[in-house]
Amino acid sequence: MFGQPSPNRHPMPTTLSVYTIIPSRCSAHLQITNGEIMMSTALEENTGYFLSPEMFGAVGDGVHDDSDAIQTAIDHARVNKYRKVVGKGNYLINKTLLISSDGNGFALHLQSLLVGEQFPALPEKWWDAAPAIAPHKSAGSQNNIDLRVEYFNGANKATWFRNWGNGITASKLYCGSMKNYIIGYRCYRDTQRVTGMNDLAGCSWQGGYLGALIGTGERVPGFTTVAECHSFDIQWFASNKYGGVILLSGAQYANIYKGTYDYNGKFSVWMNLGANNPDTENNGKVIGFGDTISDGVVTGTVLTEPSYHQGNYYILVTDTQNALDGNSTWTAGKPLSTPDGSWKASAEKIITCTTTEARYFDVVANIRTGGFGKCIIEPEYIGGLVGHNLFTSQYRAASATSINDTSNYRGLGVASTADRLEMTATSHSNTPFISAYKDETQVRTHLRLFNQSKLLGLNKSVNVPNNSPTWIFSLGANSSATIAMWKVYVTSTTTGISGEANVTVRGNEAFITNVVYAANMQFKVDGLKLLVHQSTGASRNIFMNAIRVA
Repeated sequence: MFGQPSPNRHPMPTTLSVYTIIPSRCSAHLQITNGEIMMSTALEENTGYFLSPEMFGAVGDGVHDDSDAIQTAIDHARVNKYRKVVGKGNYLINKTLLISSDGNGFALHLQSLLVGEQFPALPEKWWDAAPAIAPHKSAGSQNNIDLRVEYFNGANKATWFRNWGNGITASKLYCGSMKNYIIGYRCYRDTQRVTGMNDLAGCSWQGGYLGALIGTGERVPGFTTVAECHSFDIQWFASNKYGGVILLSGAQYANIYKGTYDYNGKFSVWMNLGANNPDTENNGKVIGFGDTISDGVVTGTVLTEPSYHQGNYYILVTDTQNALDGNSTWTAGKPLSTPDGSWKASAEKIITCTTTEARYFDVVANIRTGGFGKCIIEPEYIGGLVGHNLFTSQYRAASATSINDTSNYRGLGVASTADRLEMTATSHSNTPFISAYKDETQVRTHLRLFNQSKLLGLNKSVNVPNNSPTWIFSLGANSSATIAMWKVYVTSTTTGISGEANVTVRGNEAFITNVVYAANMQFKVDGLKLLVHQSTGASRNIFMNAIRVA
């Protein structure tokens, strides 16, 4: 029905290209290269348009400096209401990239970010290293920022993100793989507003000085600068030189809920300063992060204020070498002081990371203000946790050998072994107050009943000579207005010696109320002393147990 096309018609092109342009959803960028006009487009994605650094001159080869091109893209996107900048190249920067949001959301996604040779050098106070990315200081308090960097190399002189100025809050900050950085995320001292509720995530944050440093910002009249409610979801958070996650005052309500945290803090030591409060001992002088102390030979940087835990005070201090397994340059017993002598103390014990106990300074919760931390620290694995009043937080760790308080809920520690379940009052001691075995439960503390009487268990074994009343142990004194009641039991390795008696105590004197039975022995009292008399013809090993019942 239809014949072949006539040779006189226009020939069909070998390639047919059809472009459909929707002006409201696409921006075009023209570039002339070697006489050829090239056009690239940016299409709308999710809630807004996105631009690329290449539209503003970025090369993305990891060699040329792309700092200005990326910053121009960020600024252009912010001013012109674009919502996203996406870069798929390897971008080298020599200055800090500044981001902000108008509250309607902004996203910066970069495939690879490398710090160049012209980036500011690492200062002597390494914690003040220039950041690769930070908020605009001139902008107001920022929120709803979506930052995603797949790979970051800080060249051993840059912090990845530093929250400063009015800061950002309620945002998502992701770095997939981070190498050679100083601090992964810093939110401490520089902020002038609340900077909390940020979600920190990634795959591998490994090999920096500190993984994260979070605490109260500058003292600004009329404003609070706490850094509450940060959350962590980082699969491998490891081998940071001086420590992993450092939570200082103002970082309460932190939530470390996913990931593996291990091998952090090999170049730091946990100094036990003894039972006396160093703040009081130094006339109210409180030592804290960034201060310098020395014992006359070794000098280090203090990373925490004094932490109180189970009767002693501690500080985390940097070492001059890898202190793993006790190889610290610090020596216990030497006097410590700041350069001006305004703070002095002595380290009773130097505690280091250890491979034998799998203990590291992976999370340091040194939250002193407010009297509580209220953190939730429950990742898949954590190699070590130290800090201040840990009983005010909830934590769980897979490494039972590294944390004596293994699992804790507001002061109640719960741990288990192959043959028992144990509970610990972690604010006081890591010795269990109760152990439940298959066939029995052992209670190691007195039980007070109705706030007056208590159930008290005593037991003792004594060799009692023949025909000589012998003191076994003494009962506790009691108020003269009340009566304490005891059940006393006697047995022996010798068959036939046993007894049971009811004893009461009023004031400083015990009375035998009645003898339930006595075989080849007699009960006697002398004041508060309980004595046993036996006359079987030889010395006998006598066991006595007393239980207070009222």
